[in-house]
Amino acid sequence: MSRCLAILDGVAVATFTQSVLGLEDMRRRLGALLALLEESGGGELCVDLSAVDLLTAGGVGGLVLLRRAVDAAGGRLTLTGVGGMVHEVLRLCRLLDVFDVHPLWAAAESAVA
Repeated sequence: MSRCLAILDGVAVATFTQSVLGLEDMRRRLGALLALLEESGGGELCVDLSAVDLLTAGGVGGLVLLRRAVDAAGGRLTLTGVGGMVHEVLRLCRLLDVFDVHPLWAAAESAVA
């Protein structure tokens, strides 16, 4: 399984479990992620990347597409479990200020509360 979807306390949560996250992974899941956001009431989508070791350039693009779609739906996107190379890729792309980024789920949970 490459992802787990749930609604926890009204927050849509998607956990990616593959080690490499690329554009095709994000494109295949965009519809399911947006449907989960709508099912939760449309407020918050938290994407847990703690199992992802490598975020490809396409994966970065996919996250940007997701961010735009969530913004258009009137929601808020939070990335959690961001560490190591994933954090470094987002830093190099100057996206740490674009995304709401948290290294741990607990930090993201308190940010969306």
